[in-house]
Amino acid sequence: MAMMQARSDILVRPLVESDLGDAARILCVAFGTFLGLADPQRFLGDADMVRSRWRAQPSGVLAAEHNGKLVGSNFIANWGSFGFFGPLTTEPEYWNRGVAQRLLVPTMEIFKRWGTRHMGLYTFADSPKHLALYQKFGFWPRDLVALMAKPVGERPDTSVPDTVPFSAVSPEARPGVLAACREVTDANFRGLDVGIEVRAIAEQGLGDTILVWKDQRLAAFAACHTGAGSEAGSGVCYVKFAAVRPGPRASEDFVRLLAGVETFARTAGAQKITVQAAQTYSTPAAPRAPAQRPGAVLPPRGVYSACTISRPTNDEVFMNTSTVPASVHLEPGVRPGDRIAVSLDGAAIPANVPSDSEFTLTAVVRGTHALSATVIEEATGNVICQTPSVTFHVHQPTLLSPARQ
Repeated sequence: MAMMQARSDILVRPLVESDLGDAARILCVAFGTFLGLADPQRFLGDADMVRSRWRAQPSGVLAAEHNGKLVGSNFIANWGSFGFFGPLTTEPEYWNRGVAQRLLVPTMEIFKRWGTRHMGLYTFADSPKHLALYQKFGFWPRDLVALMAKPVGERPDTSVPDTVPFSAVSPEARPGVLAACREVTDANFRGLDVGIEVRAIAEQGLGDTILVWKDQRLAAFAACHTGAGSEAGSGVCYVKFAAVRPGPRASEDFVRLLAGVETFARTAGAQKITVQAAQTYSTPAAPRAPAQRPGAVLPPRGVYSACTISRPTNDEVFMNTSTVPASVHLEPGVRPGDRIAVSLDGAAIPANVPSDSEFTLTAVVRGTHALSATVIEEATGNVICQTPSVTFHVHQPTLLSPARQ
């Protein structure tokens, strides 16, 4: 089959405010037509994914024009070290004419200019055409995404301890709160920063961001859209992003965050809560500590102020190898009497981790893997700290590789 070439008569330029109406119409018609809706223009109802994203970052929105007519657009998000794009849509009459490719070339240039370390997108997993398009630009399928929803409970509102909305934060305190949000996201993925989403919600009146505090530190937050003109639409609370600070009580903080989101949704008059949840690896459960010996002294909490996997980085890719260099970052370094236990894909492995916390994983098979580490006190078997799980990928040649034919 001949490969489709991008049209040379398509002009790609920044999307401007006067384009917003046409861009919103094209988005609905494109998705609605692809999904076979009876009235494609009603795809989003009274929700809006065009105006809010353009207002948040106009420099990250591209337009495709043909003979002075808008025929497509792409929205690019800068979340610090992570970036994603979409929705990328074109007029149905321009499908299979190379418009999307014309939009993707400058999209990749924008990511390069921003210094984006990891990029992603959502697309239709059952559409070979979509998959083939994005593979041309180096994107490969990873996770299936569950579009999840739950009805908002009818029980009376109950206060969630130490939970406040961003809208209740004074203007003077907001920069500090945004820095705290950045600290939480950075602990999950180095350099991740979604402050632009929190600010957009507050400045455009799109909903609110729920903040969960613990011991005067931000433990978790969720950026929520709700209402007409937001990305949720009327009657819906859409959790666009949520993060919890890694740690031994992360699950408790997550439960508090969900309760805070439901309380906000109920107050806002939403009937349901929606979220896009990717299949991810979770940190394996910490080894069970043996019964404490009489007279043994428990180590003080907070011995290690930092306990993370520093190599591989999250979503790092290793090509044509079965060995992976790894390291655990501890502050201070491994103290005498402690050892580091390593788990790969939830199973303990006999890795030799020296005091400098650097080691090598061997015989790693092709695929996606999850790595975590636990610091254990030798004398008591107590778990001192556990790192968040890091996901990495190993790509190896197959017998059908063109290099072997």
